[in-house]
Order: sequence, then structure tokens, then C-alpha cells
Amino acid sequence: MEKRGEWVIFAAGMDMLRKVAGSTILVCIFLLSTGCSAVSSNSSTRGRDEAELTSAELDEESVQVMLDLRSFSEFMGRSNCVAVGEYVSCRDIEKNVEYEFKVKQVLKGDISEEIIQVLQMKGYASVATSTISFNTGEKIFAEGEEYILVMGKDDYVFQDAPEYRLFIGAPYLPMKNLEKSTLYGDPIPDLAEDCSLEHIIKLIGQAKDISKDIAYDFRYSVATDIPTVVEEADIVIKVEILMVVSGEADDRTTYRCKVLNVLKDDSLGELESREDLLAILLKNGAKVDEEYILLLNRDDKTSLFLASSRNSVFLSTDEKAVKEIEEAVQKYQELNEYFVACLLWK
Repeated sequence: MEKRGEWVIFAAGMDMLRKVAGSTILVCIFLLSTGCSAVSSNSSTRGRDEAELTSAELDEESVQVMLDLRSFSEFMGRSNCVAVGEYVSCRDIEKNVEYEFKVKQVLKGDISEEIIQVLQMKGYASVATSTISFNTGEKIFAEGEEYILVMGKDDYVFQDAPEYRLFIGAPYLPMKNLEKSTLYGDPIPDLAEDCSLEHIIKLIGQAKDISKDIAYDFRYSVATDIPTVVEEADIVIKVEILMVVSGEADDRTTYRCKVLNVLKDDSLGELESREDLLAILLKNGAKVDEEYILLLNRDDKTSLFLASSRNSVFLSTDEKAVKEIEEAVQKYQELNEYFVACLLWK
């Protein structure tokens, strides 16, 4: 069960985020401000006007990003995943570079994989209220060398595995030469007196952690059995699918639904008789004009409802599944009533 994300403002190239383009509404909420965390003094174009950039550095097809100026501490506080990784290789994927790293040490967050693929946007970035600008997605890592990676980790029910992205403009931190670490192409003030790994770990711990306030991902159940999914879902409802709101993404489809019956509602929302409920399901998970039982989670930030697991959509004509869902809901309600009675008794 997981959560959260972060804003980014794109001047062009919105198609580059293939994973989060699922719902037109949802895209506006949780596009990650991640990308080029390794910006060295060689790649920075600090002090140069955008108009001075050559066509080789910035073409019309480039993705352009405007960033807020952030300190070392702010980057560490916004990131939900910081790790030491050994660079293996990279490959181009449309408007992204995908780097492969061997995970050596996790400094913040959770990484269960030994090898991770980390996406980085290819394009051009500039920093608001400054003259700082730089290209992103450059191949500046050396094979076999280790780096501290400041990342955002996405985890959605629609994905088969978590997705990692490097923050745009985040500190460049080469383990072999931490004294050469830079932020926007300049030495990092926080490391002026001590640039050891131990000191960096200390600074990560001291940074105000706001990663949980940024929607990197949404809660979902990793279980697929009906009783567990019913228990962990915010709502269980019978609906009629009225229309497809968005179906351009390769992993999800957004539907507008009419609520016919509410079996369970832990979302604190008024669902009865609604005809405008937006449900984001796995790609082509339902058909218009059909009736379904949906097991969903509500996102508090967007008021949207998402599939609560990879087994959350059932045709209302599937008598076996419907019976199991109804029995699971009844058991859940009985347990709730029992716990409430116990609390009142005390």
C-alpha cells in the first residue's frame, strides 16, 4: 500500500512521460519533477542566455523545463529515494535516457532490486529567478563508477514494477571524488567543510522530509484474492460505465461511471446516485454500457478513484465473483461492528 508525486511545468514535449499520461486529469496532478540529477560543471550553461544556445544544444523537438531554485537540503527532502549506484550502461528511449545501475547502498527510501533502470529526461532546463540553464539527459556517467542518485520512485497499480527517475538539476555526487560534487555546476556549500559519505548521510537525515507530502504514487493492494482486496479497498461499488474519458495511455483507461449501488465506502465521500465518478482502471479494463463491481481507492489530492489492485474489476453478471465480494464485504462490516462494540464496552 503506497502513495505520492510532485509537480513539474513543461513548456513543450508532454508526451515524454509515458507512464503518467494515462488520465488527462491525472497527468496534471503527478508529473514528476525529475530527470537530470547529474549536472556537472561541464554540462552547465550557467550565465548564457537561452537565445545563445546552438541548434545542436536545443532543437525545436526538445523538452523544455522551468525549475525552481533548490538547495542541497531541499533536493534531499523532496526525494523519496536516494541511493549509491554503480553505473552499468544506458540506452535512449524516445525523449528519455534509461540508465542502468547496480544498487550498492540505499540512503533514503526503499529499493528491493539489485539492479535498477533510472529514467532521465532529454532536453533543456532553466532555473527561475536565475541565469542557470543546462542540457539534461547527457551521458556523463562512467562505467564501473559509483554515484549518489537523488531520485523519485513511482509505484502504481498500473505498472509491473516501480519506476525510478533522476531529479532534474539535483546534485552531481561522484563517490570516487565527492570533493568534486556540484549543484547547478557550482561547489555545494553544505559540503565545503566535509564532503564524506558519512556527512552526506547525516545531511539527508537532517533535511526536512516532505516526500510524503508529494504524490509519487497511489495506494494499492499487492494482493489479488477477493477477500483481501475488499478489505483493503476504500470503496466497493456497482456501476454502469457511461463513457471513456481518457484512453490514450498504454497502461490505463479513465471512465465516467454512474453509481448504482454502494457496498462499501471508507472514502468519506457521498457516492450514492453519482453519475460523474471517475474511475481509472487498467487499460481497457471495462466496456461502455456494461455494469461492473469495482473495488477502488480514492486519492485524497485529486478526488479520483483508482483500481485498488490488479484484480478490482468484475462484471456484475459474474455470479461467483459477486457472491464472494458480497460475503467479503459482509465479513468486513461485521468485524468493524465488533471492534466498535469493543471500544464502546471499554
